[in-house]
Amino acid sequence: HEEPLASFSNPEQTVLSFHDFDQTPADLDVIWHAMETHHPLVQKIAVMPHDRQDVDRLLESCRQHRTESRKIAIAMGEQGTVSRLWGDAWDSFAAFCTLSQSSAPGQLSLEEWLVKRTGKNGPSDGTNC
Repeated sequence: HEEPLASFSNPEQTVLSFHDFDQTPADLDVIWHAMETHHPLVQKIAVMPHDRQDVDRLLESCRQHRTESRKIAIAMGEQGTVSRLWGDAWDSFAAFCTLSQSSAPGQLSLEEWLVKRTGKNGPSDGTNC
């Protein structure tokens, strides 16, 4: 987790992210704090949960981590859908969705996200995005 950031010249304009496509690390707090030392605009952790407890640990770590940076917590795959739809309830700053093809396991299209989040039929004319 600790690689030198020699070219990290504008942290206040940076999204600093950590991805683990295999698991949800046990040391989430250590990862949040390591990113915090660089004072990025946004800190992002994206992980692969193996069960609901992994998703809960990620979201609770996001809620509990105090920082001036904005935070994004994403649990990938179907298990992590709650983090993509309702992460804001745990202080996760943004959701990720796609206009067409998914780029990560469990990523929703904008239409799917709107339907699941609002219970409506998704965008009709683009004005409700």
